[in-house]
Amino acid sequence: MKHFLIVTDTGDHFSNLMAGLNSRAEAEIHWAASADAALQAIKEKTPDLMIIDENVKEVSGLELARMVVIKNAMIHLAVVSSLSAEEFHEAGEGLGIMAHLPPEPDAGEAEKLLEALARMP
Repeated sequence: MKHFLIVTDTGDHFSNLMAGLNSRAEAEIHWAASADAALQAIKEKTPDLMIIDENVKEVSGLELARMVVIKNAMIHLAVVSSLSAEEFHEAGEGLGIMAHLPPEPDAGEAEKLLEALARMP
């Protein structure tokens, strides 16, 4: 069983993504509503995939991704961002982010995430 950690302080725009993840994967899904909660959660159990919202309370999603990489570079990350693909690539360079998600990810994005995760070592 896969372990996913979704980091958001709102969550309502993740409903279609959640439906897609639940229908295509046997997964244990946990939520964190702040950067501190997310960092504590990865200490307790390393997720197979961490999905980070564009902004989580006091921190941007890309900044939280940087914090996560410092703590555990082996966590697969997907980050929501309204930046263009080129801008996102520049901003996230060196973080090993496996996916750039649109602001309201849907079931199709869930399928892409699961396919990408299946190809990871």
